[in-house]
Amino acid sequence: MNNKSSLISQLAAATASASAERSAAGRFRLNEPMPPSLRSTEKATIASQVATAAAARGEITTDIIAHRRRTAALALASEIRANDPKLTSLKLYRRPGYGFNDTFSNLLQALAQNRTIQSVEMSWIFLASLTEAQRIILMTHLGRLPALTKLQMEGIGPASALVAALRGCRTNLQNLRVGSLRISSEQDVKEVADALSQLQSLQNVLLSNIRIKTNMRYRIDHADGSVHIEGIDDDHDDTASTEQPQQPRRLIAMDPILEALAGIPTLSKIALQLQLDSSKVTRLTDKTIQSLCEVPSRKYLMLHSCNLDDEHCNAISKALQDNKNTSMYSLSLAENEDISANGWCALATMLEKNYSLEYLHTDASERSYHSLPTSFPSIHCRAKMDHYLKLNRAGRGKLLLADHNNDDGDDGEENDTHKGWIELLIKDKEDLNVVFYVFQTNPPLCKHVELV
Repeated sequence: MNNKSSLISQLAAATASASAERSAAGRFRLNEPMPPSLRSTEKATIASQVATAAAARGEITTDIIAHRRRTAALALASEIRANDPKLTSLKLYRRPGYGFNDTFSNLLQALAQNRTIQSVEMSWIFLASLTEAQRIILMTHLGRLPALTKLQMEGIGPASALVAALRGCRTNLQNLRVGSLRISSEQDVKEVADALSQLQSLQNVLLSNIRIKTNMRYRIDHADGSVHIEGIDDDHDDTASTEQPQQPRRLIAMDPILEALAGIPTLSKIALQLQLDSSKVTRLTDKTIQSLCEVPSRKYLMLHSCNLDDEHCNAISKALQDNKNTSMYSLSLAENEDISANGWCALATMLEKNYSLEYLHTDASERSYHSLPTSFPSIHCRAKMDHYLKLNRAGRGKLLLADHNNDDGDDGEENDTHKGWIELLIKDKEDLNVVFYVFQTNPPLCKHVELV
């Protein structure tokens, strides 16, 4: 028994030390031991009594872990309530421990009093452990954090949970990352779109894996975090006669969500990896896709697995060929199987007139978990893209616009422009395509270059 008591003491000392380090770093996780600063004499006495009783029964693991997780939840609430300036990030990654339901109200009260948390990150393991009601009320309180600028939710689940968080957000939310959003109806789409449209300070957004709700039964193995599918129920009424023809599924339009994002003027980076199922959602309209490109402040746009086709590519090309209305430098269109050679060629032709785009990603990442082949441009088309992208990275736009502005005859500015073109020639003199383009665009340069 003495050996067991000694083991308990050593374990308590080790966890207290580790907790102190985490507290100093300004972060705290839900089911980790309580920081030493929060261990009052009374709590330490209770912990000792629980440990002693468990050791006497020879049942150390279950009771002590239960106590540690419950006190950790209490410690989390106390830490949040304390408004320590060092506590700026809240990360909820693991499954809540025993007794979490008993301490849930304490956590909500603490969040209502906090003024320091700027970033909140939640994993799907944590969120899946909450009931839908708990998820919604927690999201509501998180959205009301006055200092919140970053919100990251993996496996958010029903749209109601996301809407609850976004409706509570103040005007300073800048970064939003949402994974595995579950949509049940067009009303869900409308509510999400309305909530997003209110975030007029948003700068970066990542939205991945939109799923149309299905009646799936699954079980989570909390030991290793794996998900086991136990069955999928049909969407039609089980009581209906099997002889009756099933009504076709009504497709849901996702355009309102994308249109809401397009309408946020401060949003410079949009990353969408939607995994859209064409059997459950309607085709995104050309107007919706074009609107995502036309905001002058938009710098980065990713449209992966959005069921894009050639007409979408034409819409993107039309929006980006006008240099006055775009400053986008990166565009990613990977994992869209319906884009053919015509669509890729339209984008390559657009690059002849676009001076801002420096990166155009057309292939799936090597780390992509998709096993299906993806659409990609031909070697010739890709070479043409790379040629103009390289010129843009070298400063083609700045030089061409300077040429246009110098048409009135300012010799000083004209000389500076010529100097810029010559520097580009020197930098890429080994690339004959670049050399040809520079002289073709600027015939007067031949007077300033001595051919050896």
